[in-house]
Amino acid sequence: MQTGKRDNLSNGVDALERLVNKIRRGQTDDIDADVAAVREGLKRDFVLVLPDPVTSVAVSPDGKRIVAGSGVDTLTAWNAETGALEAIKEGMPASVTSLAYAPDSAHILAGNYNGIVRVCSADTFECVREIKAATANAWALAVSSDGKKIVAGWGENMVHVVNFETGQCEHVLDGDDMCRVTNVAVSRDGATVVSGSVDGMMWIWNEGVFSKRIDSRSRNPTYVALLPDATLVASGSGDWIVRLWNATTGELVKQMCEHNAPVNTVAFSPDGATIASGGKDRKIKLWDVATGECKRTLHGHGAYVDCLSFYPDGKRLVSGAFDCTVRVWDVEKGEIVRI
Repeated sequence: MQTGKRDNLSNGVDALERLVNKIRRGQTDDIDADVAAVREGLKRDFVLVLPDPVTSVAVSPDGKRIVAGSGVDTLTAWNAETGALEAIKEGMPASVTSLAYAPDSAHILAGNYNGIVRVCSADTFECVREIKAATANAWALAVSSDGKKIVAGWGENMVHVVNFETGQCEHVLDGDDMCRVTNVAVSRDGATVVSGSVDGMMWIWNEGVFSKRIDSRSRNPTYVALLPDATLVASGSGDWIVRLWNATTGELVKQMCEHNAPVNTVAFSPDGATIASGGKDRKIKLWDVATGECKRTLHGHGAYVDCLSFYPDGKRLVSGAFDCTVRVWDVEKGEIVRI
């Protein structure tokens, strides 16, 4: 990848030299192509580097910011268009394990290894409120689209639904033989909650009442995503397979088998037409929800992919990995965005 960057820079420098020579010779009538070549050649890949493995990423609902949490007690934010660094917050209570934006983009929630969820100002990362509903790790976070409910998955084998304004727990979602929660998702209206578990089971609740338990057919950690209308659940597991499930009946709809290692993360695009999955094979797959076919495979990470987040318009995808980088992809082209 570094070689590619040097080639792009060399192309930009060569184009700039040609442009300067034309101007010196007074040949200014036809330089549009040269100017465009300079601009393109001097662009760089939209790759953001952190000092530690990336454990969580989130794109603000207004599409203006990317935030990442890493294996240290730090939050970092960049401009989602330019990649410019905008904010760093060190000294979080512990390593950041999960992130979720409030729908108005004014607050971001950060879960930590010590079980504390911090509601922070999205601009400054200053803590507005702390939620400590468990003694174990805050592995997973989601916020309902109306901004009223926080869904938190804890290492204590339970999920809490918390009132966003008061920080008070409204529902404790648990079940017999429920294992540690890997991640959570919530429907657009906040009524349906789904969680994945380390034993491969998925749990679904409606309005705080247990609805269904689905066996992912994998005895490995399973990660989930929920279509906003709560009709489909996507799962990725340690058996290398991405699956689609009917959220009402629990029936398997499709399974997709092109990863070469365990799948660590899945995400639906905002329009629900695409599933993105990332795994320990260092690849990101983009799947067609309607057909189950792999539309594109994104290559570039040097270690396993741990988190994914779409831009609000669905045209770009952010990935975080254990190679200590955050990458921004053009979904249509299947390439790293150039800035």
